[in-house]
Amino acid sequence: MSIQTVIGGYILCSDHKARFNRRVIDHYSDYDDGYLFTNIFSSVRQQYFLPIISFTASYKNLDYEIYEWLFKFCRLLHHLDALEAFVYLDGFTGFYRWRLEPRDRYLGVSAPGQSQLYQEWGIADSPPPETEHHLMELAIRDHPSGYDYPQRLIRFPPRSPAPGPASE
Repeated sequence: MSIQTVIGGYILCSDHKARFNRRVIDHYSDYDDGYLFTNIFSSVRQQYFLPIISFTASYKNLDYEIYEWLFKFCRLLHHLDALEAFVYLDGFTGFYRWRLEPRDRYLGVSAPGQSQLYQEWGIADSPPPETEHHLMELAIRDHPSGYDYPQRLIRFPPRSPAPGPASE
């Protein structure tokens, strides 16, 4: 039995890079034919502050393949000048959200306005570990010959909370 999974989200573009990013998306050569990572990206939308590129699609049983999709999405982001991306998955296992960022921006070492082009992208925020572990188990169980996409994704360590006022 197949079950519909909806994936969606948006990419927050660097200022004045919307047209460049759109050209990259239009000419990106690593899309899949028909399933998994297809070109589902909208035209660039100018909003209040920074331009965004939204995306949404429905696939058959994407819950099993979400880590491969995220891996391929990070490869696309590597070629964009963007600040962060959000991915939402609404599938038969639940509703999940990931936030992805380029490495230098996540680490706080990029200057304001600095290009994020060709940065290594990784997961900055993800579902709770027990929930995400369930998704990984499904993905690995469905690929008995080996499935290494969860391990190939870069996961940034959780940020430490900002120090608060000293308690007395």
